[in-house]
Amino acid sequence: CAESASADNLTISEIYYNPKGSDSAEFIELVNRGDRTIDLTGVRLAEGVEFTFGRMALKPGEVVLVVEDSEAYPNHASVAGSWKGRLANSGETIQVLSANGDAILSLSYGDAEDWPEEADGNGASLERVNLDGDPKDASSWRASANEGGTPGSLPTAGALMPFVQWQDMHFT
Repeated sequence: CAESASADNLTISEIYYNPKGSDSAEFIELVNRGDRTIDLTGVRLAEGVEFTFGRMALKPGEVVLVVEDSEAYPNHASVAGSWKGRLANSGETIQVLSANGDAILSLSYGDAEDWPEEADGNGASLERVNLDGDPKDASSWRASANEGGTPGSLPTAGALMPFVQWQDMHFT
């Protein structure tokens, strides 16, 4: 029997808010960080983008994507669907609400101050450094090592961007 989604077991693990090229590749990745299967039925993304999950369960460690345009991810089995609205390239607040409307998570990402600049139109996504860290704190996030992020899978712990890729991002 699946337990209800809550702040203890569901969090955002990756945000691709300003892709290089087209916004159609934007996504938000959520992960079950608990040790039991959770029920996502009726869980909603609110503010900036709007999406409500249909009947769906998420196993421990499993991820799910909500995307700008599902046609940008035709072969990803982990895509739950496309949202309404759009993610602001300059940053904004994203809320995850339970089926009964309780706040599971509210976070505001940005493109200034301590937020990784590589994720602001330079090809990288924002990846959580530590799923137990404070998602509201910019130091809990890093730029993805892979251009386009790692949609549908959690990043490798400590993954570093290859020097050639870093050089291309900063000097071309």
